[in-house]
Amino acid sequence: MKTARALCVLSLACIGGIPFVGPLATMADAAGFPTKPITVFNSSTAGSPTDVMARQVAQYARKTLGQPMVVVNKPGGGGGVMFAALFSEPADGYALASLTASQVAALHAELKKDFSFENLDFLANVQRESHCLVVKADGPFKTLQDVIEAGKKGSGVKVGGQGTGSALHLMVILLAEQSGAKLDWVPLGGGSESVTNLLGGTVPVISTSPATVNQYVEAKQMRVIVVSAEKRV
Repeated sequence: MKTARALCVLSLACIGGIPFVGPLATMADAAGFPTKPITVFNSSTAGSPTDVMARQVAQYARKTLGQPMVVVNKPGGGGGVMFAALFSEPADGYALASLTASQVAALHAELKKDFSFENLDFLANVQRESHCLVVKADGPFKTLQDVIEAGKKGSGVKVGGQGTGSALHLMVILLAEQSGAKLDWVPLGGGSESVTNLLGGTVPVISTSPATVNQYVEAKQMRVIVVSAEKRV
């Protein structure tokens, strides 16, 4: 029998997503739950798509639960900081967490050893989103073919994105295998860090979500060159 279970609200992003997780050992049996505010730990920075989604869910959940859900940002450590905060809480349903399925997939061996997913339960899927490859609008690449051709020459092309082994990373690996291009993955801390590194010229390409870069695309600072979706978004 599980001793510490977690409540997860997963928001899938193509092959990845956004979870809410939190210890849940006794919540289902507690009469009148909840009787106090619920903490929602978020593994990304304030203002990121994951953070915004967590706050939107918290806003609407309060109407049903009758108690506030307080979002607390715990970025860093590939999700380790958030998981440490989560598992330090009692398994009573008053601590949840929000992260992406990409972050779950990217959780490295040491973190998986410390934070077993067998102690987490899936609750609901609240969002589904595609991934995309993005370049600077005034950068050297205008199309996906430009990136592939450059990746077949010299030292290859650096592609930045959140996590190693994440869905964002796996998309780049798949592209490299199918195209024969050398695409070197540069792991970054999150969507905001990916944007900063692209605009700053540290990497010429990033793998991210459309929501992360939408405002920059509309401002003509960035260009989306491919989307992992069945149709254009």
